[in-house]
Amino acid sequence: MSSEAPPGYRTQSEDTTYAAERILFERWRTLRLDEKAALVARASRDLHTLCLAGLKHRLPEASARELEIRAMALKYGKELVQRVLGIDVPDESVRIP
Repeated sequence: MSSEAPPGYRTQSEDTTYAAERILFERWRTLRLDEKAALVARASRDLHTLCLAGLKHRLPEASARELEIRAMALKYGKELVQRVLGIDVPDESVRIP
């Protein structure tokens, strides 16, 4: 496995070397579909947990419902939350009842 990237190749992330990326891609290829799905699901859950923690840090007085609505707005966009839930997600300075 060459440690030099082909001409014009850019890694997926600026802070990852070509060699490291090749190892990551090779490892990903060896995983079964259910293993990949489990990794993606866990990453999604972890991201949601971090999102809620960040919102709770910025809005300590917000209810669990408000935090979930704001997390949905961050993940899917305010417009979709408005269409699906019928809730206009205001600026963080305004509480959602």
